[in-house]
This record gives sequence, structure tokens and C-alpha cells, in this order.
Amino acid sequence: MRDRLFRFVFSMVRNRDTADDICQETLYKLLTYRDEINSVHGFALTVAKSQIVQYYRNRWLYERLEDVVDTREDVLGVDNAVDSAVSCLKKEYYDVIRLYYFDKISTRDIGARLGISRSNVKVRLYRARRNLRANLELSELVNDV
Repeated sequence: MRDRLFRFVFSMVRNRDTADDICQETLYKLLTYRDEINSVHGFALTVAKSQIVQYYRNRWLYERLEDVVDTREDVLGVDNAVDSAVSCLKKEYYDVIRLYYFDKISTRDIGARLGISRSNVKVRLYRARRNLRANLELSELVNDV
């Protein structure tokens, strides 16, 4: 099953290390929820697909943030700019960004933690990304002056 799962994941991400990470996370969840699973194959594929989507979401966010921040800055400068922009967000936006992108928690689980609906989590994520983009663009303008 591991080889089959790896081939599936690798065909989607085209990176051996990332495919290994996703497979490892999938197998970990398989072991964690083994008593609640009806179909091992179906569960493994569902978890793997979810992990692949999460991988591309994180990659997309990082690439978008790189586009906004001046490419001449070194990696440390980019990290500092992102950290600074994230810390400037309202608490409600900061919480969802932190839980979703840094702690890698699903929107459903974030909603349960914060006592809000899943759709409200999605709205907050959208608004947080919009504010984050604006903060990064503003900091880029300030740094150019």
C-alpha cells in the first residue's frame, strides 16, 4: 500500500521529499484513526488528497507573499517582513492565519476551536490574506522611500 500511495502522491506533487512527507503524515493519521476507519484504502486516499491540497495552499501563499515582497531582500528579510505583517493583523485574523497556515489545522477544526462556523473561518482567512497583502505592499512602499 505504501508504494501505491507514494506513486499517487508523487504523481501529484512531483517532488520526492514532499511526497515522502505527505505519505508519512497519511500513514500517521491512518494509525491514529485505525479504530474508526471502515475502508483503509479510501481513508488513505482521502487523507493524502487533503494533504496535497494543503501543500499547494501553503505553496501558493508563500509564492504570493514572495511576489509582494521585494525579491532583492534576503530570505531572512522576507521572513521578518511576513512575521511583521502577520503580527499587525487584527486578533481574529491573526488567529485564523496562525492556526491554518502555521499549525496546519483544517477550517472545520479552527471553527470548532474558535466557536465560529466553517464559512466564517473561510471569510476570515480571505480577509486576513487581503489585509496581509496590503500590509506587505505598504511595508514595501515604506522601505522604498
